Amino acid sequence: MRQISERAALVRKRALYAEASCPWYWIVEPDEPAVLVLALALALALALALAGRSYTDHARVTGTDTLIVVDPVVVTLSPAALVSARS
Repeated sequence: MRQISERAALVRKRALYAEASCPWYWIVEPDEPAVLVLALALALALALALAGRSYTDHARVTGTDTLIVVDPVVVTLSPAALVSARS
């Protein structure tokens, strides 16, 4: 049940952040470990009719892989290092 409510919260948060025009949304999954970086983009189908907004996957890394993001700021990290840092 917990996983369902967490997933629903992520879906809801994603929609709220898009509606508020937050340009970036990062999801850290400590159990995997993984990081998902989402970028706000106009959804083509909605843009024509409603000027709707939605997120597109920008980057996803897992485990000890390295994520390097240069926009909007330069960030280099490893999901495994994030998880081990919280122990």
